Amino acid sequence: MNVLYVIDYYEHPNGGTEGQLLELIQGLARAGESPQLAVLRPSPFTLEQGSRICPISTLDVGRVLSVRTPVRLIRFAQFLRQQRIDLVHVFFNDAALIVPVFAKVGGCRVIVSRRDMGLWYSPGKLQLARMANRFVDRIIANSRAVADHVLLHERVSPERVEVIYNGYSTSRMAQPAEPGLRGFEQAGDRDRVRNVAQARGHPGRMLVQGREVRFVDVAHVHARAFVRERARRGQADAGGARGDQHAQAVEFQIHVGSLGKFIADGYEGRV
Repeated sequence: MNVLYVIDYYEHPNGGTEGQLLELIQGLARAGESPQLAVLRPSPFTLEQGSRICPISTLDVGRVLSVRTPVRLIRFAQFLRQQRIDLVHVFFNDAALIVPVFAKVGGCRVIVSRRDMGLWYSPGKLQLARMANRFVDRIIANSRAVADHVLLHERVSPERVEVIYNGYSTSRMAQPAEPGLRGFEQAGDRDRVRNVAQARGHPGRMLVQGREVRFVDVAHVHARAFVRERARRGQADAGGARGDQHAQAVEFQIHVGSLGKFIADGYEGRV
């Protein structure tokens, strides 16, 4: 079976999804298959080192709603037929919105992974996701909670959603753990702290201040979740955010606990 993985952007193999995608590709290669990878947008890693992993194609899709996007995706469908790709497995949100229909045009079966609780949803994107899901054979969620969230909001039938939990190779898990944010901070490596603690989709918005990190201009979905949790606890509103409205400039203190983890006024999450 010829498998093509598609992802928005592959920055490096140390990310959560990126690391597991790398292990999928390597596992298929060891099994005698020839997996390929396609990215919507190139990164220094895919340009300089990606070919060491597997053949990589760049679709050059900068914006989902660009007038150039359909033309490039039609070429992508032609590429799928030329390469005789049997299965397209899509990661991340932009790719999940635009790739499935053209993968079907290319004659492929389509799998889409969902790996969060819809933090990227907006009314427009959710509508696009529901339309794109008509061309998806299976949706793979990495937890039961994520699967239930997809069923509730994306309106797909239960038989099309599977739960496959995250996994890593035992050799990778046996490697020594990173010292975590406090270890980097105590060592005076402030740049490393910033890099580790970057908020997804908002790079550079986390600033190290002593043992705390200030998260400014939180994405509205994070802010709404934070506000709802504060309301549930009977606390005051945060940063002037009101009800379910989109919060544009919520600011609060985040106490660094461990690598990538934050706790703010009892609300816990990960970046």
